[in-house]
Amino acid sequence: MATEKVLITVGIISKPHNLNGAVKVLPITDFPERFLDRQEILVEIRDKIELMKISNVSLHTGFLIMQLEGVDSIEKAEQLKGAYLKISQAQLAPLNDNEFYIFQLIDMDVKDTQGNYIGKLIEVLKTGANDVYVVKDQANEEILIPALKKVVKKIDPEAKEMTVEMLPEFDTTR
Repeated sequence: MATEKVLITVGIISKPHNLNGAVKVLPITDFPERFLDRQEILVEIRDKIELMKISNVSLHTGFLIMQLEGVDSIEKAEQLKGAYLKISQAQLAPLNDNEFYIFQLIDMDVKDTQGNYIGKLIEVLKTGANDVYVVKDQANEEILIPALKKVVKKIDPEAKEMTVEMLPEFDTTR
């Protein structure tokens, strides 16, 4: 199996924060504190990736305020609007057993407990109570599967397979 260099998006620069070039970042991670001790970050803007040094970062009401070295004006910060902040897989925070990153779940084949193919997992919705897996079946229809232990029986990231038990109260095919 060929090794791919996969980068994971952990934040999006939403807009400049001040006249000195600081930017407001929307963290796309369950671990926003990861940014507080980072000294550099990969920044992807217009399909170009650049390693940038972080000179200052702080958490503010669900957002990050970040100062990147060399970005010292509102004009330079404006050029970074919409840029993605990325890390390598090696920099991911470790998870507990039976916990997975969303990128590990996307494109998994989803089968029922009898081995019947249901579809391919295409998206994970964050609903607050529990995640919901969006699975596209062979008829190109979307099936919503709640990410609950009583529904999701097995996840095999190496085989890219998920086994689910479609309980009557969650079965959308009826």
